[in-house]
Amino acid sequence: MVTNAAGVKAGIIGIVHHGGSTNSIGVDFVILAPTTTNVTAFTIQTNFNLKAGWGDYSGTQVVTGSFGPAEISDFITVSNKFYRMRLINFQ
Repeated sequence: MVTNAAGVKAGIIGIVHHGGSTNSIGVDFVILAPTTTNVTAFTIQTNFNLKAGWGDYSGTQVVTGSFGPAEISDFITVSNKFYRMRLINFQ
């Protein structure tokens, strides 16, 4: 989790494996804002080696105030896949 000057905290809080027929995972995240007027824009990004080549997995999400915990789902296609939250207007 990171915190900006306005006191908004944001970050990925967990990765959950959903077994069974879907064999999917959930990327759990949260936005914690001190007021209901703070606006945070972000995407969830993926990468296969934790180096160059991070790409947006989700579309841009815009949240006013606090949100979550919430989850963005992905299907398991490879064994090495990493996720991060790219904060767009987080100053």
